[in-house]
Amino acid sequence: MAERRSLTARLPSYADAQRFLRIVEGTSYQQLKTMIGAVLNQTGTPQAPVNWSKPAEWIPERLSGANEAIALRLWEESEKTVNPRYCQGHMSICMTHELIDYSHDRIAISEAGRRFLNGDESQLARMDDYDGILAILDEIAAKGPVRRKRIFDAFRLFCHSYTTWRTDGSVNDALGFRLDNLLWRGLIDKSGLAYRISKLGLDYLERFGALTIDDKRMAAVPRQNQESSIYQLAAQYAATAREELRDFLQSMNPYQFEHLIKRLLEELGYENVEVTSGSHDKGVDVVADI
Repeated sequence: MAERRSLTARLPSYADAQRFLRIVEGTSYQQLKTMIGAVLNQTGTPQAPVNWSKPAEWIPERLSGANEAIALRLWEESEKTVNPRYCQGHMSICMTHELIDYSHDRIAISEAGRRFLNGDESQLARMDDYDGILAILDEIAAKGPVRRKRIFDAFRLFCHSYTTWRTDGSVNDALGFRLDNLLWRGLIDKSGLAYRISKLGLDYLERFGALTIDDKRMAAVPRQNQESSIYQLAAQYAATAREELRDFLQSMNPYQFEHLIKRLLEELGYENVEVTSGSHDKGVDVVADI
């Protein structure tokens, strides 16, 4: 049986992780950990919450010395995209995927880290597979447009089968970060509450499939052509279905359309749904409680 995976916590966007990696090269590993710990210790209370939204202000107020210097570098040199308050996720991705070498305390970028910085797709695919991102992308490709609840069910099964994560809370938090990662990279799109795979995502799945769980080499493998064709065909059918549905709705009787919206809201879980107008001005006049 394969060793249980310890996934990247608070997975950041790959662009921000790359910025973080370039900035911390040559930095003392212990000092970086000390800075992160110093920030995390300032949690505040519900009665007196701590505001972390303006790093340029809170860094000199709450940190000093080397901690302040490292935090300011992360904020300023990342062009204000890496907030030091939340960089434990950036550190986690470096540790999980061995992107750094800190055996002599000074952080050096490993061979894997160099491939990551260069955007090597094989390296990204290895990381995506390990962290369950490919599993999520597969689920969206197979069932999309799909709402988060169905993606959560599949990702929870992945976590219970291959990782150390068990609680629904940790799985749900991890799913949110991974969906954001896919959105940032343009591999999926979101319309309303539903996610669907993009053309870029389909092309990515064509080149890289799910990796063998027991393969510690974690070598990315090409997806079978037959499976790629199925995804492409499904995407074509989905696009055609959307076009046909749009045409049907545009020609639908307005009164029937209002009642269709009523039924849709009821299926989505809204309460006390009522059609308040029978006018034929093609407006949707429906009220509901959420």
